[in-house]
Amino acid sequence: MGARSGNSYLSAMRKLKARVRIGGEWIADPITHPAFLRQARLIASLYDAQIEHPALMTHRLPDGDRIGWSYAQPASAAEVRKRGAMMRAWAERSASSMIQTPDAVNLMIAAMVSAREFFRKAGEHFERNLVNYYSEARRRDWFIATVSGATEPLDSSPGVSPHRSHLRFTINPDGNVRVDGDAMVTLPGGLFDEVLLLPLWQDDEQTKIIVGAIPSNAPGSSFDCAITLPEAIDCRMHCENVIVPAERVFMRGDSAQCRWMMSETGAAIAILYQALVKAVARMRLEPSSGKSTSSIATSPQRLIAIDEMEEALAEAEDGAHQHRWGQFIPAQVSLELAAEAYRRINRAV
Repeated sequence: MGARSGNSYLSAMRKLKARVRIGGEWIADPITHPAFLRQARLIASLYDAQIEHPALMTHRLPDGDRIGWSYAQPASAAEVRKRGAMMRAWAERSASSMIQTPDAVNLMIAAMVSAREFFRKAGEHFERNLVNYYSEARRRDWFIATVSGATEPLDSSPGVSPHRSHLRFTINPDGNVRVDGDAMVTLPGGLFDEVLLLPLWQDDEQTKIIVGAIPSNAPGSSFDCAITLPEAIDCRMHCENVIVPAERVFMRGDSAQCRWMMSETGAAIAILYQALVKAVARMRLEPSSGKSTSSIATSPQRLIAIDEMEEALAEAEDGAHQHRWGQFIPAQVSLELAAEAYRRINRAV
């Protein structure tokens, strides 16, 4: 299978039939609902780009299959640059939207599996589970959301208290994990295939935590969505006796190891890299779209800072080096320079 098309993505969402409601109303088909339609079409167009421009957007595996570059594990600085070109193409297509694009988590999963030895420390079966999950996600070209530690209320009316994301995990004797509670997710319900369960930093250190994954239509799961901005939708996942099969658990119990997973595996660098590429595309769009009302939007200082970000990102790709787990990653020092230029723009605004 490998890289999929927009039609394949939309068909998969219809078949999943995730339980989603917005404003208290259950939605039969999220991808055709007015609140989700534009975002669903945008995501489909990103997948179509893989079919329309395979040389730019995809990577050929030894077996001949083509996968999206964001699922690839770069083996050289040249491949990091190729993956960067693919990310820019998606960023430019989606710059007018606030939605998270598939490459955000794809890069994270690729980084995690390159660091499989890190997961092996918790048990060889966890390493095997992660490798198998990555292979399946890459083969099916899944769009994966993650849980978020966000505490903003879905209802922003006066007097409504912020909702604290909190998931409770119960490890069953058979190795399956029961999940209960609520957590914000990074995408609107009904627009993604899977949810990657990650540790939430505000949870108590003694709380049992896991790293694992569930399909978006897992029995006992549902999604409450609310429009918070004209182009933004907040979404909370509710879990009631949701079961994570043992083979979909990648780490559990070791609080410190779970919490340091992002930095230790290079996943945090992947997330920063993707976020900066998306930020540049969005800021390049703002002056011409009329979306920004600030004088800084077209000021020389802003344009200079955006140029600095692009130069730093290019340097990060050119200076890519082999992470201790084997995958080539962008140079972190250059990424931090790009991030500082981005912070400078935000402080000016």
